[in-house]
Amino acid sequence: MADVVQVRRAHPFETVVASFGLLLMVAQLPFYVAAGVVAPVWGALVLSVAWVTLFTLGLRWYRDHPSWVLLVPVLAAAVWITSVTVVEPYLGWGP
Repeated sequence: MADVVQVRRAHPFETVVASFGLLLMVAQLPFYVAAGVVAPVWGALVLSVAWVTLFTLGLRWYRDHPSWVLLVPVLAAAVWITSVTVVEPYLGWGP
């Protein structure tokens, strides 16, 4: 007899939290795009790839671990702040 795989359904609160996390990721997109003003082309591309990667991680966690999605915008903010404000003087980025 074939085994039946049961899928765990997310609690409605987890879905709301995960949706809020993805909304926060979308809200951070203008900051990542605006980083192209101070960053060279390669830096803007790296930041764009970082945002897309983190957003993809958030989408994946939305399905698998919805309560973890709220960590993704926190990580995205840390990446942006670190790259644009902390690392910028050392790499010579600027307008």
